[in-house]
Amino acid sequence: MMKYILFILALTSLMGCSPKTKSTATPVTTQQPKKDVSLVGPKWQLSKINDDMKPQPPDGQILWLQLLLGGEQFSAYGGCNSGGGKYKIEKDKLTLSDMLTTQMFCEPNMKLEKSYFTKLLMTNRYEIKGNTLSLYFDKTLLLEFEAAE
Repeated sequence: MMKYILFILALTSLMGCSPKTKSTATPVTTQQPKKDVSLVGPKWQLSKINDDMKPQPPDGQILWLQLLLGGEQFSAYGGCNSGGGKYKIEKDKLTLSDMLTTQMFCEPNMKLEKSYFTKLLMTNRYEIKGNTLSLYFDKTLLLEFEAAE
């Protein structure tokens, strides 16, 4: 038994004496191109109206849009009222129609909300780059969204 213990100790001592070589190879990291998020499914948070940065309702609510799976229905939230309707997608064309909304009155949010809901219904084209959704009327940017995490 003592021979085995001495053998193991000698072996581990010899292994500790071996020269260590530093690897000079640089690890290869391949940056995968960011895939575009699907238009249908995720909740999109409003980040711009026209070219205005982050339209923020006075009470801090987040405005959003979601095109629902399993049908051509969408839902949206405007800071006070929520709404929904139908959507249609053909290639890069997107139309939102037949929108119905709740009718609550929230004084500080109404102007922003009306502008947001109106621009949703004006949309006739979209683009997705990474996790950013841009809605257009022809070539005019109406709304810009970021996909919610």
